Amino acid sequence: MVRKLVIFSTLFGLALASLPAEAQFSRYALPVEKGVLENKLEVQYQYSKLGDVNTSIMSVEGQYVLSDRLELGLNVPFLTHDYGTQDGFEFGDVILSAKLKVLGVGDMLGLALFLNGALPTHSSDLPRDNSKLQGGAAVNAALLGFTVGGDVQLIWGLDGSTDDQIYLGVNAFARMPIIPLIAIQLAAEYYQSFKPSSDINALVLTPGLEFSFLGVNAGIAARIATTDDAKILFASRLGVLAHGGFRF
Repeated sequence: MVRKLVIFSTLFGLALASLPAEAQFSRYALPVEKGVLENKLEVQYQYSKLGDVNTSIMSVEGQYVLSDRLELGLNVPFLTHDYGTQDGFEFGDVILSAKLKVLGVGDMLGLALFLNGALPTHSSDLPRDNSKLQGGAAVNAALLGFTVGGDVQLIWGLDGSTDDQIYLGVNAFARMPIIPLIAIQLAAEYYQSFKPSSDINALVLTPGLEFSFLGVNAGIAARIATTDDAKILFASRLGVLAHGGFRF
């Protein structure tokens, strides 16, 4: 009996130690946002392949919360490589982010407004007369490691050489612990174009696993494009996402 209590207590303690607020997949491009704020520092990697074009992006992302109300973030893609347009490794487009808490109960329940902006800071010879804005509202709820939520967003691609692009995005996610320290995650993302036309309907599914213990976390996921439009939008039928870092 005592042995069973010790085992149960140990497993329960490990489970509690592995319950971060993380609910969406870390990624450089088009993150699935959540409704709570967090401090974090992590390295991210993503890989995609479209035809003969292979793209790799490695970035470092930091977020810091001010006065429990405003989260400011910076994502720096310090190593990018595109086998279709680049001969070597380049610096990518920096992303600035901000999130304002509208409603929150600790890390358990949250509603927030967010805005992310990409700046044309790349070192390659690609045009620099373009940028991207992503803004909307996100909500999520968490209890004992189980997390669900989603966001609604508008994406505005500003391009000086062609027409601007506007998309509506609707995303949902879920996180469920399966064993102590390990959780499975699933995100579903849908994007509908509005400008210059309404022809694009993109659906992406992203299953993955995440390890977390006392603020240390690491995860890997596959981003699966279920439609041809999604394949073009994310430059891959099957992409890879990975991250690792600290939340504090």
